[in-house]
Amino acid sequence: MVTIKMEKKQVDGIFGLKMKKLTKRCTNTLYSFCQNLIFKFSGGGLYDDIDEYKTGQWIEISYNFFYDQQVTLNGEYQNGKKVGRWDIWIKHDEINKKIGGGFYDDSGHGHQVGKWVEFQSKGFDEIYTSNGLYCKSKKVGLWEINSINFNVQEYQTIQVVEIYMY
Repeated sequence: MVTIKMEKKQVDGIFGLKMKKLTKRCTNTLYSFCQNLIFKFSGGGLYDDIDEYKTGQWIEISYNFFYDQQVTLNGEYQNGKKVGRWDIWIKHDEINKKIGGGFYDDSGHGHQVGKWVEFQSKGFDEIYTSNGLYCKSKKVGLWEINSINFNVQEYQTIQVVEIYMY
């Protein structure tokens, strides 16, 4: 038996489909209709059989998921909370590159802790990383926002754009 939940979001021409089988396997499929071509991405993970919490390794689709900026977050859930290392990946020019990430505490609260590099997008051509420290999911200290360039073998910081103090 399969249950299907269809979500339709007409902004940006994106449609999503979530399927959940009795095995509690969930697959998120996102179709992006761009220049009359269809691109498909699958992500997801497992649900706990009893409480239906997310558990184990997951690949989540970022809200910044576009044709030329396919951003995913990869990490682990325990009892529905993010734990341990989470990495931020972008698929750019058919190549996956790790552009950021950080750690969640292992106490079961799902708090971001320590050094993080976060992804920001202000449009198709403006890509930034935000670098700084978290303490119990609150930004602390100095945060630096950098513009990055994907037109090189490994992405490079090309300009420090802003610095914030929290």
